[in-house]
Amino acid sequence: MLKIDNIRLKNPLVLAPMAGITNLPFRILARRYGASLAFTEMIDADGMFYDIHRHKKEFRTNEEDNPIAAQLFGARAGTLPKAAKILEKNGAGMIDLNAGCPSFKLSRKNAGAKLLTQPRLLGELIETLVSAVNIPVTAKIRSGWDDSVNVLEIAHVVEDAGASAVTIHARTAKMRYSGNADLSIIKSIKHELKIPVIGNGDINSPERAKEMLDKTGCDLVMIGRAALGNPFIFKDTLEFLESGTVAPAHTKEEKQKALLELWELCKEMGAAQLSELRMHACWFSKGQRGGRRFREEVSTKKTISELEELIKTNFC
Repeated sequence: MLKIDNIRLKNPLVLAPMAGITNLPFRILARRYGASLAFTEMIDADGMFYDIHRHKKEFRTNEEDNPIAAQLFGARAGTLPKAAKILEKNGAGMIDLNAGCPSFKLSRKNAGAKLLTQPRLLGELIETLVSAVNIPVTAKIRSGWDDSVNVLEIAHVVEDAGASAVTIHARTAKMRYSGNADLSIIKSIKHELKIPVIGNGDINSPERAKEMLDKTGCDLVMIGRAALGNPFIFKDTLEFLESGTVAPAHTKEEKQKALLELWELCKEMGAAQLSELRMHACWFSKGQRGGRRFREEVSTKKTISELEELIKTNFC
């Protein structure tokens, strides 16, 4: 039985947190296609208390979105636990501390992957979160800020501070998303720790997911960018793990149906914006014959109704 603390998971597939993408409708779609656990977009702990953003992203969830891990970023022991308590009260099943995002925006706040250069602070922040809530606390890390960081030391700091699981993206922050994820790092961490380890990086096919599980021994695998326009990756990966069968390429009709299902969720949940539909329409059309022509047409539509009509009547 796969578990993170007291939370049981039905399979080892996890939807990654992705800024501007993993809102409630997207998470629900991923779950319907097989993801057992999902993470929210990054939530700014400071931003929950100070008016520093024009448009604050609210934490939203429902019964179908369960279990849900709310991912926080920040480096202040004063605001992180307060933010975590609010998220717990509003339905979060886990709190995940982001110590892996390499963006300059987070680094200048001493947050995200910058925490990897400060193991003591990272441990203290996790301890404050564990003390503040009655739900599991996890952390997402990278293999280091650069090659000078001892990732095994960081992983032990996370575990010793009381985290219930750790996600490791097997690239350094300096690498960002270039190069290849180093599976040996995930394997080393799994060998060292007692808590569950979630492997992350380069999972773009069912075969790659199985390779990560087999080569590293990690408990779960996290799928991110490969799910954009392709929720089928969860279903296909489960089938491959269970039977070794590689699913055939999905038809344009299947992709159109999934895109419209996502859009209906967006409308039901108050996320029906033209920019949202345009973004997903472009992702779902990638790899399809006629996809380039379709994306050019998508860019010309000025209203939601025009774009809906294009998707329904002339998708790819």
